[in-house]
Amino acid sequence: MDKKKLLETVRRVIKETINEKKYPVAGEKGYIRVSQLKKGDVLGGSGLEIVDMSSGAMTPSGKIEVTVKDPKTGKQLTKTWNKSTTVRLKPKTNEAAAPAPSKPKEKPGPAVAPGKPGEKQKPRRPLGNPNVKPEPKASMKEAEMLDKIIKRFRSAKKNG
Repeated sequence: MDKKKLLETVRRVIKETINEKKYPVAGEKGYIRVSQLKKGDVLGGSGLEIVDMSSGAMTPSGKIEVTVKDPKTGKQLTKTWNKSTTVRLKPKTNEAAAPAPSKPKEKPGPAVAPGKPGEKQKPRRPLGNPNVKPEPKASMKEAEMLDKIIKRFRSAKKNG
């Protein structure tokens, strides 16, 4: 009797260790067969997006060509997989059904310029010297101006 119990426990342990390397089955926890993939599905492990699937005359029997797009680089890759291969899909989120809560809109207050209240707004950078009062208009006659210009011209000729 002890031998039978010992053999049964050994068989059970062997069976459990064999079943530890269990491959994923389609329909379990987001796994699906490659032949059932649709355009727009996103693979769980790599994040690749399915662009196109084909199994035409050039594809070997039992195989399927899957064109995927890498979202990080934007490049498209074509891979050949067995139709019975199982892959994991990323769960689809229902963003359209439950929109993110928006911030409450703030009511605009009175428009007040930055600075101290009641202070007149100054330009950010005053141009020139703002404290200088403008000089009165020139009252020199044209003949006097010409005489001064000629005088400067002759003095520059002598010095230069």
